[in-house]
Amino acid sequence: MDSLDAIASDGFYYLTQSVTLTGTWECNYDVTLCLNGNDIVGKMNDRDITVNRDKPFTLTDCHTDAGKITHEVNYSKNGVSNYGTFYMYNGNISGNTSGVDGGGVYNGSIFNLYGGSISGNKTDTCGGGVANYKTFHMYGGTISGNNASVDGGGIYNNSYATFEMKGSAVISGNTANDGGGVFNYYHVDMYDISSIRDNTAVTGGGVCNTGSSNTADFCMHDNSSITGNTATTHYGGGVYTCAGSFSMENNASITGNSAPDGSGGGVYHSGTYFEMNGGSITGNTAGLACGGGISVNSANSVELKGKVTITGNTAENGKCSNYYQDSDHVIKAANLTEGSLIGIELNYSRLPSEGNPTVFTNEGCNAAYFSSDEPSYTITASGNALALAIAPPQITAQPQDISVEPGSAATFKVSATGIGLTYQWQINQNDGKGFVNITGANQASYTTGVTAKDCNGFKYQCVIRNSAGTVTTKAVTLTVTEKEAATSSSYTILDGANSSWTQNTDGSLVIRGSGEISKFQSVKVDGVIIDAKNYTVTEGSTIITLSADYLKTLSVGSHTIELVWTDGSTSTNFNIVKNTADTGSNNTDENTQSVTSPQTGDNSNPALWTTLLLASFAGLAGMFAKRKKNDCK
Repeated sequence: MDSLDAIASDGFYYLTQSVTLTGTWECNYDVTLCLNGNDIVGKMNDRDITVNRDKPFTLTDCHTDAGKITHEVNYSKNGVSNYGTFYMYNGNISGNTSGVDGGGVYNGSIFNLYGGSISGNKTDTCGGGVANYKTFHMYGGTISGNNASVDGGGIYNNSYATFEMKGSAVISGNTANDGGGVFNYYHVDMYDISSIRDNTAVTGGGVCNTGSSNTADFCMHDNSSITGNTATTHYGGGVYTCAGSFSMENNASITGNSAPDGSGGGVYHSGTYFEMNGGSITGNTAGLACGGGISVNSANSVELKGKVTITGNTAENGKCSNYYQDSDHVIKAANLTEGSLIGIELNYSRLPSEGNPTVFTNEGCNAAYFSSDEPSYTITASGNALALAIAPPQITAQPQDISVEPGSAATFKVSATGIGLTYQWQINQNDGKGFVNITGANQASYTTGVTAKDCNGFKYQCVIRNSAGTVTTKAVTLTVTEKEAATSSSYTILDGANSSWTQNTDGSLVIRGSGEISKFQSVKVDGVIIDAKNYTVTEGSTIITLSADYLKTLSVGSHTIELVWTDGSTSTNFNIVKNTADTGSNNTDENTQSVTSPQTGDNSNPALWTTLLLASFAGLAGMFAKRKKNDCK
């Protein structure tokens, strides 16, 4: 058959070539049409294939490379408008653009999809793939890559219409403003392993479930799944429910969905009723707000029963990752069964305070089925009620042992979570008194005073309290070590050891060390690193020349010089010699100190002065030893 006009009675028909429609073709018979790898191309506006009332039309394709029902570019209309009974087993309805509902298919009666694809269609209104106004059974096939400017990128299910997914049916990769995969106004059921996945919308990436008079009803059964969908700006990465009900049962799952700029990565519920009778909401993400798994913003009923899992979800704020309860309602949870686990968090206005836990269910549920997403709170049971209450402190990072040299201070730190925490550091000085409080040590970190050798082995711990309990850190040890002598490679002074420079002359002083110039770091004089402007460095191995201007600043007498490389150092002495040729008065050199010697015949008693001096040193030594020991606190 080379033209649809050849169909003049009931029967089975095969296309022998692609055909072009320049007007509407109406199916007025009981027709089964095999595309046989050929296309039906519409070349007209506001015209399509129309299935008339009370007439069945079956579309299939027995060819490996199935044909399609489409429109040429710049021509606008649905692929198929159905007012009778439309069966589709194979073939494609793709590439159609419409200014009215149903880019691929407008269904005003009964549509049964068993196979094939409805893909790449577009509408300026609702239902990029299919606009369903009565009854649509999807037993297989795919609805993918369609776009609706308003609602229902894949499917728009209108008021009083029913849509059912079964088998391995897939709705994927569709886009819309609301309901990237499905926009539901009335009733939807998902069964078997059917899936709504990888769709995108501003609100309700996978499903937007809403309706006037709270009529919208969406039910997931068996192993059906809603996964990988995205709400780009608002709520409900997987599902957005408003003014309607949503339910899950058995092993139905909502996973891997996201709302990067909103709440409810898996589900956002502000409708009349939400029920999970088994199933899981896991691996979903909320971006800027709360409820990585599910965000409930409704005072209406939420019921959890059977084995329910709401865990492993995330929210950008690091809290309220799983079940976030934004409204003032009580969860019905009496019929949860073994193995259930729900992470829960409440709106900040309903968070518990000291002595005032917040009840979230009062039906006698097992407390083990819930956990707090915020470590500062915990689940408590009182009679039939479960409540969120302030948790005792929890240590997240213990203090650590510290080793310091004498004269240094040590800082111990602890990290903990909890509400209203207080800290008290304690010390054990190995004096038989055990741990005692350190006055004023009331922060999460504590720094000792200057340590001495006799502080070695002291132990420290911190006691952390709040209204719910007390926890004590592990005891840590302060080790005070002797200062280690500087180590170096076997470098030596090659030239200039123990050399002299005459004061107030213009000559320089040259020291040559055995280290490589590429590893040279600095020069120390009398243990202090000097500015590089005071010397020059030349190769062979490392030659340091101290400038005369710098040498003039040094006092008469012996000095040490140390040459430092990256892997070691070496040192020697040098002398500043008084210039006896200097002229002038007998004024004392500005760099020498004046000392008065006893006069001949002085009746001072040397033995007495020696005794007093030794006593003074002994007293000072005792004072310093005592002060150093006390500074370890």
